Amino acid sequence: MLLLLALLLGAALYLFDLGGTPVQCGNETMYLLPPVTMLDTGDFLVGHYLHSEALEKPPLTLWIIAASYRLFGVSVAAGRLPGALAGLGTVAVLGLWVRRRSGDRAGILASLCLAFSFKFAAFSREFAADAFLALGVTLAVIALDDAARREDLSDLRAGAQAGAALALAFGFKGLIGVALPAGAVGLGLLLDRSRPARPFRRAVPLVLVLLAALVPWHWAMTLRMGSEFWRRFYLTNQFLRATTDVLAKRERGPLFYLGVLAWAAFPWVLFVPAALSVRKSRRPSTPAAWLVFGLLFLSVLTMKREVYLMPLLPAVAALAGEYLAAPQAGRFDLGRMAWAATLVAAAAALVLWARMAPSLARLVGVPAALALAAGLLLLLASSSASARSPNRPSAALWTALSCGIAFLAVLGVESRLSQYDPLPEWGARVRRLLPQGGEAFRIGMQCTSVEFFTRREWIDLSLPRELVGHVPPAGGFAIVRSAWERELEALGIRAEVIERRPWFESNWAAASLSRRKDPFVSLSFVRLLPVGEEPKAATAAPAGPGP
Repeated sequence: MLLLLALLLGAALYLFDLGGTPVQCGNETMYLLPPVTMLDTGDFLVGHYLHSEALEKPPLTLWIIAASYRLFGVSVAAGRLPGALAGLGTVAVLGLWVRRRSGDRAGILASLCLAFSFKFAAFSREFAADAFLALGVTLAVIALDDAARREDLSDLRAGAQAGAALALAFGFKGLIGVALPAGAVGLGLLLDRSRPARPFRRAVPLVLVLLAALVPWHWAMTLRMGSEFWRRFYLTNQFLRATTDVLAKRERGPLFYLGVLAWAAFPWVLFVPAALSVRKSRRPSTPAAWLVFGLLFLSVLTMKREVYLMPLLPAVAALAGEYLAAPQAGRFDLGRMAWAATLVAAAAALVLWARMAPSLARLVGVPAALALAAGLLLLLASSSASARSPNRPSAALWTALSCGIAFLAVLGVESRLSQYDPLPEWGARVRRLLPQGGEAFRIGMQCTSVEFFTRREWIDLSLPRELVGHVPPAGGFAIVRSAWERELEALGIRAEVIERRPWFESNWAAASLSRRKDPFVSLSFVRLLPVGEEPKAATAAPAGPGP
């Protein structure tokens, strides 16, 4: 019964109301918009984003999202569905692998640990390429580890499976899809002092399958763009992007990912030290090597983002699941400390909720705020019970279910924030009303989500004065901070304000805890008048205040 409940809860966490939360202002549009242009133009070889070819990653993820649009229509939910399914697929694949390594109970717990790691679920819903990369890396680690260790597999099968899995991982995000599995399996062999099984015989089918999968795309891109493809895809996006500060917006230190891991895989990451401290068993060290190599590899790169940690979360879940399936009974150990730390963290979260409750209730409503409190109370109760009886068979299961309920409550809070996002409505209006030859301008805001709802790219400007001389004769539209309206008028920009709306641009938890800063910014939706049309006398009413 508990497993059925966990299955239903997991499906809800990944699939429920996929279009209900606002489109992420950063990179999510990078995955949602190019497949639309692919369908519109029929050019599936090269996607387009931010007025240029989308060469940051191979196009496999974009093709899958385009297929989802073709089946279900273009919408936020259809764009997010493939990533959510990839997340659930990774959960299933990991569970089957850990089950083969350590038994049924370990496989179930590993699946639950991954499914109810909140950032894995959240990233799966919003960052499709990284969700697919996590799936591809998981498949590649398993296939490559089998090729290196399993004597019972035929050389052809072992090599071909590993080559196909590596090609799939590359197709989702490039060279990192090959580097992470190869490094993880290689370090695992080194830790276990093992030699790979018949390496030369298995390397031949591996390389042949890998080349057969990747050469056609490289050949087609070379015919289309020549050496420019190799320069932009490999030199700029695969090497310079990762190893220099050319594209990095801010510097993050070498310990950045340790901090991210602490909350991205909570509470399961707390059991990793306990899992690593257990006396060596007959199981290969692949999950530990996967996590250690991945952390070292990502930490030395210059470009660091929270979502880049996603392919390592299955390794955390595997370590935690195997440890929790066979706890070290009868002595004080790191596992008991991990349960105690989970209890302390849940209690601290409730204290923070009590502090933010008045502001949070005004922001998202009393029901959503109380649902979050209920989820945190369940997590506190389950972690308290597990801390008292860590060897109870259902301890980890109840904690996983409590995490799932708390995470659903968080999604409920975030879905309520969509009422403070005018960009979908304004984007749809621009799509309908933008005249032939007109342009759309985004002034002083770094949020590309409006482009998805417009189905076209906008021109980014930092300040209103940059608009001078750029408005075409046909006019157009602009989104600008309301405080800059007078500057537009002073510059002689012929425009009329259609609407003013409050826009929530902050983190909801930080905004609820802060007593000083107003998290709302008033945005104005402005029509840029074509040549010959005079502005109307009436203007839009001021934006209503936030809650």
